[in-house]
Amino acid sequence: MIFSFAKKYIWNKYFECGFRNFEIKSDGLIVDYWDNNKNNETVVLLHGFGAQAEFQWYKQIKVLSEKYRVIIPNLLYFGNTTHANKFKPQDQVDLVKIIAKNLNLHKFDLIGISYGGLIGAEFCLQNRGMIKKLVLIDSPVKYFNDNDLRAICRNYKIEKIDDLFAPRDYFGLKKQFEAAYFTKPLIPNFIFKTLYRHLCLNNVENWEKLIQELKLNLDYFSQREYLFDNPTLLIWGEYDDIVPVRIGHEINNHLINSKLVIIKNSKHLPNLERADEFNRILIDYLSVN
Repeated sequence: MIFSFAKKYIWNKYFECGFRNFEIKSDGLIVDYWDNNKNNETVVLLHGFGAQAEFQWYKQIKVLSEKYRVIIPNLLYFGNTTHANKFKPQDQVDLVKIIAKNLNLHKFDLIGISYGGLIGAEFCLQNRGMIKKLVLIDSPVKYFNDNDLRAICRNYKIEKIDDLFAPRDYFGLKKQFEAAYFTKPLIPNFIFKTLYRHLCLNNVENWEKLIQELKLNLDYFSQREYLFDNPTLLIWGEYDDIVPVRIGHEINNHLINSKLVIIKNSKHLPNLERADEFNRILIDYLSVN
């Protein structure tokens, strides 16, 4: 009942903004995505771990829909996006390519948060001619390493990062909320249990495989040179202890054409915790020619 109410509340927000839920089927892949189908310039939003896409971007859709066509896909093993045995970060990049090809997207703005930001940076590097502006939010790009993984485990008293982002019980989901918000939402355990059962339980094993592939590729990503000249905005939560602000500064120094904005009193999901400020920063940036 609780989850059904929450899902209906979120989905109604999308419907009210003109979004509909669609699927792309391609070579055994099913891509689940939201699209408002406006005949405007296009923005694609890539989510991170934690929950399916519509739960991560619902506070941005109204303001973005006023000016843009907005496409919000679920990455592999989130929502109803499925494929057998594709778990590498490159597989997620290829998924974005499939979306662009099937929807005839030739030039668009790309926004990614956390894991989605890593996928967004890789897509831009490999397809820089398709991206007008790139926005990375609290993203583990290039400078995220094993020391950061160990720090997360110490901070959240877990044995391995999987316990946080592919939790085997509702306690892990509860810790995700602690990581996401500077001001902790007051949510009773019975709600976490319900959310875990509906949002996590069926996907945990696949998420573990995604995380394992990500960990195996950390050294590879640390050697990547993201020397594209696409205008790039970096948005960071001031107190993020998953992907610390230090990494935002390092990425900003590495990129050719970038700007870093830090949102105070927020952690790993500033787009939800400080939505009004986040939306203003985002729209101002996208609106400048």
